[in-house]
Amino acid sequence: MRNSNNNFVPVRIFRAGIVAMLLIAGPALAQQTQSSTDRDAIIYDSNKLADPAAENTAAGDTSLAESQPLELIKLLDDTQQETDPSRQQAATGSGTPQAGLPPTASQPALAETQAVPLTQPSASQPSANQPAPLQPAVNPASRAPRIGRRPLSGIGLVSLGLPDARSMADPISSLVWRGSEAGRIIQLYQLAPHDGPSDSINALVRGLLLRQAVPPAGAAEASLELISARLDWLAAAGESTALADLIRKLPEAEAWLDWQRWLVSYELLLRQDNQACDMVSRQIQSTMEEYWHKAQILCHLLAGNDGAAGFAADVLRASGTEDMVFFHLTDQLLGRPARLPDRADISGPLHLALTEAAHFPASRQQLASLPNSYSEARAALTWLDRDASLDQAAHRIRSGQMSTNEAAGLLRSLYDPSVSIVMAISQLEAAAEDAVDGASAGVLAQLAGSLLEGTANAEFDLFVQTVFAAQMQAGSVVPWLPVYGWLVDQRLAAEGVPELDEPARDLYAMIKVLVAEEEPLMAQLEVAGSQADYSQTLLAQPEGAVWPMAALDGLEGWHLAPLLSALGLQRPAIDWFDTAAGRNSKGQAEQPVPAPKMLAVKQVAESGRVGETALLVAWLLADQDLATIDSRQLAELMQLLRAAGLENTARNLGREALQEKLLALFWEGAQTI
Repeated sequence: MRNSNNNFVPVRIFRAGIVAMLLIAGPALAQQTQSSTDRDAIIYDSNKLADPAAENTAAGDTSLAESQPLELIKLLDDTQQETDPSRQQAATGSGTPQAGLPPTASQPALAETQAVPLTQPSASQPSANQPAPLQPAVNPASRAPRIGRRPLSGIGLVSLGLPDARSMADPISSLVWRGSEAGRIIQLYQLAPHDGPSDSINALVRGLLLRQAVPPAGAAEASLELISARLDWLAAAGESTALADLIRKLPEAEAWLDWQRWLVSYELLLRQDNQACDMVSRQIQSTMEEYWHKAQILCHLLAGNDGAAGFAADVLRASGTEDMVFFHLTDQLLGRPARLPDRADISGPLHLALTEAAHFPASRQQLASLPNSYSEARAALTWLDRDASLDQAAHRIRSGQMSTNEAAGLLRSLYDPSVSIVMAISQLEAAAEDAVDGASAGVLAQLAGSLLEGTANAEFDLFVQTVFAAQMQAGSVVPWLPVYGWLVDQRLAAEGVPELDEPARDLYAMIKVLVAEEEPLMAQLEVAGSQADYSQTLLAQPEGAVWPMAALDGLEGWHLAPLLSALGLQRPAIDWFDTAAGRNSKGQAEQPVPAPKMLAVKQVAESGRVGETALLVAWLLADQDLATIDSRQLAELMQLLRAAGLENTARNLGREALQEKLLALFWEGAQTI
């Protein structure tokens, strides 16, 4: 019998040979491998803001870092590294360079990503008392600067910005926060209203929040709070597109997980399935959180993967998830027997994404369950009942999401011949203040449809005045003025409609003056010496013109004089003592701005802190009505904005206020319904 161990003698000899070869070639292979790694090394910033994965990245796990937003950095030239002993020491963590490797700028990257401690000296690693071998000549081409990448963090996050699709009235410098402290800016972000009374100031604040700029002092320590305050303002303002674009620039870290959920829901509502579902597929690999697994089911459904969607839904249901509405809607999309309860609580973005996919009309209450941050996604929903469609139209008109022609077309499309105008008026009169705009859209849709169908009756003008009065009382009429202007044009061009009475003529004339102040009034509306006539005279004055005395007398609007001066009109050179008698103001008593607020704005403006000045003006106007704010203080605010380099914004603010004050004068003195 042969000794079985003899069968393995060749194998043992072969293994011994391999080990010997590796021992001999080891240093050379290590040097070659390390040099190769050095050439491909990418430096990552380990100081990531609130990112628990930072340590993994520093230890060499670059998969997460490469999936995050990155910014370029320029590495030092190899020549600098070779000639600077301090940099050579930093490369190895000691005073001795690593043997066999030229000390290059990429060695810190190796030290960071490989983190292997130095061992006892070997033949290829001389000790501290042993001279290092001569270094090979370095190819000059290898000393060329190289580009690396690192994830955004700290100051990089705070400096994030977007190109604003809507052009700003005034150019904003990237040094807009110079001289400001981060803590104060955070506080002002939180105080600035997202729907203040002035569109021009709202646009200014929006531009400041989106502008890529040098951060204020102390931003590094408050970076999380600064970026969060910006996101909160955009969400409250309904600036969904800008909010989504900014969130996409954030790293996928725990600190931003709530915003990542919002982004996925927003994209699913918009049917941007690819972007949303890519993020979902990454998240479900590391979490059992219910939201992400619901989103995965929705992704399967939208992709037509019914089998995967059904299996995932069954697993989630078996796990104890109690969202029966979600499962009923999922079963409907899968073709399973399912009946949604009559009073099912359909609410939130995932439910509405399912109802949209299932072609299940959402109600007014269900549409209202979406927070304002989904404003622009809500406008894209198509499966809505009529009341929800009216609310959606009102929201889009009020927020300026559509042009006048688009708004007119939308209202015409909502015309329902089976609904009487009297019924629509009854719903308006019963509506709560926050529902007035939706009910007004219902009446205006019926009025627009009756003109189109040629069925407008003798009460048409009375109905228009009724809707206008309701919105005036609710304080929401100004964004609707272009729609009223369009309706007036249709009314005047219609045939078979009774002749205008005086109240309707005066209202229509005032609407047209405010909407198209530079156009002459139509013959049917023009009346010399009317409120509309005097208002148009004031609004038409060019900069440098003299106050129109007759118009101010006719309107009894002398309280507007400081505002006219701030808009560039000149005071007449007359003897004011002789002409003072009989010149009065009949408007509502103007409301003064609290003096401490005015002083705060003035103090900051005089210090040259532009961004802070703009936010303070927004804060000051938050609880003011442009129709009644004190004209002298408003003129002072305009001067402060000009001093900050915001000339166009100041002028636009003044024009807005003048229009609203003229409308208030008209409504108080001439309109009674």
